[in-house]
Amino acid sequence: MKRSPAPPEPTGLARELAVFVKRVVPGTREQKYRVMPSFVREAPFSYHNAGQNQVTFGFRFGTFLPDTHRLLEGTGENLGHVQLGSADDLNGRGLPDLVRAAAKYRRKDHSPRRTPAKSVRQSTFQ
Repeated sequence: MKRSPAPPEPTGLARELAVFVKRVVPGTREQKYRVMPSFVREAPFSYHNAGQNQVTFGFRFGTFLPDTHRLLEGTGENLGHVQLGSADDLNGRGLPDLVRAAAKYRRKDHSPRRTPAKSVRQSTFQ
């Protein structure tokens, strides 16, 4: 059986993202969730994928989060992501609030919805 290559080591930006998320949401830990490096508190709330020139920082229920600074990209039913090009992007307006909202979000209605991630949606928090 052919073995998959080992995942690449996290980039410096991915390491800085982990420090940022753990500072913004104390008690967060990193783990693989469905093969993606993810941030988990009570449940997985975000994931990240390091590319050559950027890190994609995604949110499991991004389309349901308050995104007043319109940071989220994507057109999926649930997922939304932010492209990070440098550590300066971590200090941008709205990202800490988005991370906190993602960590608190619990989707009570699991029926599919389709709304672009750029829209601001009413969300349900516990």
